[in-house]
Amino acid sequence: LYDKDVFQEYFTEQLRSRLLANKADTYDFSKGAEMEMFFLQLLLQEHGVGFVSRMQRMIDDIESETARSTEASFKAWVSEQRLQLADSDTGDKHTATRRALAAVPKSLGVLALTKSVWPPT
Repeated sequence: LYDKDVFQEYFTEQLRSRLLANKADTYDFSKGAEMEMFFLQLLLQEHGVGFVSRMQRMIDDIESETARSTEASFKAWVSEQRLQLADSDTGDKHTATRRALAAVPKSLGVLALTKSVWPPT
């Protein structure tokens, strides 16, 4: 029983790393998720629903509409703010905001994830 728990904890942490890294990169997430789901099916057959439920919820969470819409909304907001500041002629009033927005990389992604599902970092 102890080895099974250790494997579950290690695998969950590694799954978290893979899911977040793959979501951040320009990676075909659907193919990676297919492989993760295949492996989870094998674990499900071997160890049951309780063993894989948290891992399944992690995959569902990162593929959810909420996660996608939050990321899209954030990118739209940053673009809109950059345009508004570029059009304004207020001098030094928005200098700090301009610097902060300039520091945000265009590749930055934002995900809204369920805290209880994901292992702590």
